[in-house]
Amino acid sequence: MKSKRFIAFLFLAVLLSSTFTCAGGGSAATPTPTPTPTPTPMPTPPAGYLTYTDEDNGFSFWYPDSWEQMEEVLEPFAVRFKSPAACVPAGGTGIVWSPWFGVWEPWYGLSLQDEFDDFNSGAEELEGYVSISVEELTINGVPAMKHVFTHYTGQAVQPGVAPHQTQRAVVMCAKAGKIFGLFCGAIPECWEENEPIFDTVIHSFQILD
Repeated sequence: MKSKRFIAFLFLAVLLSSTFTCAGGGSAATPTPTPTPTPTPMPTPPAGYLTYTDEDNGFSFWYPDSWEQMEEVLEPFAVRFKSPAACVPAGGTGIVWSPWFGVWEPWYGLSLQDEFDDFNSGAEELEGYVSISVEELTINGVPAMKHVFTHYTGQAVQPGVAPHQTQRAVVMCAKAGKIFGLFCGAIPECWEENEPIFDTVIHSFQILD
């Protein structure tokens, strides 16, 4: 997987206000009060799910209440969760997998399409890469793109372990120039049973105002 490219971004907002005095000594115009926007509340999660909110990075999503938040979070992930259920690849590879998902820290960069294409160009270089599906989505009102694919892993992850297939769903979404990456992973043998969970997490994802 290609490393995420962080691009420095500086945003400066300047608010200019002025009052005008009418000729003949009239009083200053009374400024019109600006209403305070009301944040959209996160919907109540379905049974068996809890809400995770990261106010610092500006996102929120639902996750299964039985899944464990991982203490060790590798950069550039902001958070990762794993299933309590383990999966064993076919063929006796000597490794036990726990399905997982995580969210990248937000970044500013190219357009959503360009960032998505840039990631996919790296994914295509993975050993045994096979694309399953690519689609455009709208998640809670923001544009998103999803890529599901398989590739081989093993030796690079754990020396002495025979290569085996892993399946991933990668979703990128963007709002106001801020881009997020959501990753879901499992071996093909237990993908189908975890896919509804991944879909719930993905479609509950919200970029906070």
